[in-house]
Amino acid sequence: MKKVISMLVMLLMTATFAFAQGNGKPKKTPEQRADAYANKMQNDLGLDATQKTKVRDLALARAKKMDELREQYKGQDNKVWQAERKKARDEFHNGMKSTLSPEQYTKWQKQRAKQAANKAKAKPKKGKGGKPGPTAPVPTSGDANEQDQDPDLDGE
Repeated sequence: MKKVISMLVMLLMTATFAFAQGNGKPKKTPEQRADAYANKMQNDLGLDATQKTKVRDLALARAKKMDELREQYKGQDNKVWQAERKKARDEFHNGMKSTLSPEQYTKWQKQRAKQAANKAKAKPKKGKGGKPGPTAPVPTSGDANEQDQDPDLDGE
């Protein structure tokens, strides 16, 4: 009887760890994330075919770079690779600025600021002792917003 119970407990623990590893859904490839982002931007900003292709290319380059950086700096403190992420993000933003019309770029900036505000509300930062601490103010300027992350591109 002890052996049966021990086996069931071990099986249950194994299943728990297996489900915890992947959240039950497969990770999207950089191509899938870039396609999804380009489609979303086409719907949200009214991109033409040429713009959509350029946005997809920018998104693909950024997604691949982020995956590469994530693998390279795996297990290290986020501050170590923060400059590399900022560089990739700035390249993406400069590409978007040159691809989008001024009206589209302004709308895109507003969407990013709104997304950052929603993300800040959803995940309050923890202070000492695991208690929620004060949340950081959300910048209103798009270029000053270094907190933004495009989940479709970063795969997080």
